[in-house]
Amino acid sequence: MACKRVKESLVISLYIERKQKMKVKKSPYTCQVLVCTKCRDKKNKSYSQGDIEEIKKRLKKGVKKNGWKGQVRLSSTGCMGICGDGPNVMLYPQDIWFSRVTIDDIDTILDRVKKELR
Repeated sequence: MACKRVKESLVISLYIERKQKMKVKKSPYTCQVLVCTKCRDKKNKSYSQGDIEEIKKRLKKGVKKNGWKGQVRLSSTGCMGICGDGPNVMLYPQDIWFSRVTIDDIDTILDRVKKELR
């Protein structure tokens, strides 16, 4: 019986917690590097048109090497809607798009991130 009361109490607490007002905060990141890893159009899989996993890995390594942790966040995204030009990387909130990205473009993207952090 006591276990049932604890469970009910937990459910009520979670319900009350979810009913609280949404919080709005400023992003803690100056720049988010969004890497498209999914495509909704089955004919144009942007992530398979290039080595997107290696691109992500090298971008992440570059962020770490440059000491940008806390300022720059690297995230995978779903479809960005331009699969035919993939692989795609976007800098947000700067709204800078890189399309047809290859491993050879990593330094260019990281240089642009550096410029945006100034």
